[in-house]
Amino acid sequence: MIDAIRDERGEIIGYAKVTRDITERKEAEAALAQANEELMQSQKLEAIGRLTGGVAHDFNNLLMAISGSLELLRKRVPSDERLLRLVDNAMQGIQRGATLTQRMLAFARRQELRPGVVDVARLVDGMTDMLQ
Repeated sequence: MIDAIRDERGEIIGYAKVTRDITERKEAEAALAQANEELMQSQKLEAIGRLTGGVAHDFNNLLMAISGSLELLRKRVPSDERLLRLVDNAMQGIQRGATLTQRMLAFARRQELRPGVVDVARLVDGMTDMLQ
């Protein structure tokens, strides 16, 4: 802000400038904006996690129904190798689906954690499809 300096007759004899350092305020505003952005991202991830967990549970229930039906079919199918192979292929698909639901539950943080030694290379290799 610039103010005129006047003498006793009211004539301008100079100017005075007053400034305020607002660096701290600007830094606080930037930090608040950053914190708000991080909060929004966290809330989005939480919502995605809840949705993923719900979908995984529903999908797992479907897989269990299919698995039970296939097990009954396996017991009732005559010793037809071709039909048994088809049932086995379907069961392998169910296993892959179950693995996918476990990964989804892990993402949603609803899977029971069991600490243990892992082969990291094999673990990453197994996640390649999911990461692409």
